[in-house]
Amino acid sequence: MDVFDEQIIEFVEARKYLYSSKDPGFKDRQLKQNSWESLSQSFASVGKDISVTELVKKWGNLRDRYVRLKKKGKAPSGSSADSSLKPEERKLVEKMNFLHSHIVERSRKTTGNTVQRESGITSENPLDYTTTIFADSHDSTFLQSADNQESEFSQSAETSLQNSDEEVNIDGVV
Repeated sequence: MDVFDEQIIEFVEARKYLYSSKDPGFKDRQLKQNSWESLSQSFASVGKDISVTELVKKWGNLRDRYVRLKKKGKAPSGSSADSSLKPEERKLVEKMNFLHSHIVERSRKTTGNTVQRESGITSENPLDYTTTIFADSHDSTFLQSADNQESEFSQSAETSLQNSDEEVNIDGVV
């Protein structure tokens, strides 16, 4: 994490409306836009030319990294919590802990612990992939064949009913 990242983090931390959905200014797009423009101008004054779009993207990347590191840092019961984090990663987590109460972890429902795609690649997270099932040509041929058989049956039954005046030979006996 460089000085530039630290300045962005400190800037956002001082403006709760940039990260807290409970803050009244959170929905005020103009307020947020003005804040990012102000930060962009302050960076430009020290020779670091960065657009508002780049700043917002950089903040999003920092926030996402924080969330990933928090998940990575969760250790099983009985072990030290941040044991899997490198010193640089721990520093980022500590610097951004003001976000802790504003980030809600999504619950996931799984039916198994591994998802396998057609390519043979596996993932421990079933949410990593989206599966779309397509019927192949055999399925459509079967369905058309079934539809044709049903309509042929309907036609023959209809013909039989229309010809109800005629005797029907079932067992070869008239």
